[in-house]
Amino acid sequence: MKQHHHAALASAAMPNTRQRLYIRYYVAITADLIVLGLLSQFWDRVQISSFTSGLIAAIMLQLLLQVTLWIAYCCRSHYGSSTQHLNRLKIRPPGKPKSAGFLSLGLFYLAPNWLCYG
Repeated sequence: MKQHHHAALASAAMPNTRQRLYIRYYVAITADLIVLGLLSQFWDRVQISSFTSGLIAAIMLQLLLQVTLWIAYCCRSHYGSSTQHLNRLKIRPPGKPKSAGFLSLGLFYLAPNWLCYG
């Protein structure tokens, strides 16, 4: 068999950071766009007049999500480092419930939805 009849060997190189980020945000924005389109189609409270406005809304959702994740990370690192020695001793600071971290993290995750859907 001639050489050109064989399939070319595929490159098994790992994707670099730019490629991974592109795929991650492409999939996330596409998923947001699909969900916004479905909400616009089947729910009277969401109205999208054009594809461009839906695309801008999907990009804004991703930007707001990244900002809230960054804020949650900063708050968690700040409060986690200040009470780390108390956690080892199984002592909670006065006035701070055990689930306060989960509550604040949940609020940061829900904030973009509250801002966009008001």
